[in-house]
Amino acid sequence: MRWPSAAETPVAVAASGGKDDALEEIVGIGPTIARRLRMAGIRTYQQVAATSPDRLEEIARLPDWRKSNFKAWIEQARKLAEG
Repeated sequence: MRWPSAAETPVAVAASGGKDDALEEIVGIGPTIARRLRMAGIRTYQQVAATSPDRLEEIARLPDWRKSNFKAWIEQARKLAEG
């Protein structure tokens, strides 16, 4: 059994006002990865920023030939969350 990440807690979801952010605005996240993130309970920039690079990699399930900089996703999400 896996414990929810900080981004998946009810407090984080409530703080977002229940609205999904356009995760596709983050370079490297397209519709498929955005859908996987949402299915994992990550719906906002703030939630992406609060998720570890290892957890993002686990959720994204990228093929071996496609590498992504998950730390860059977190930094971009942090900037987008700040407005």
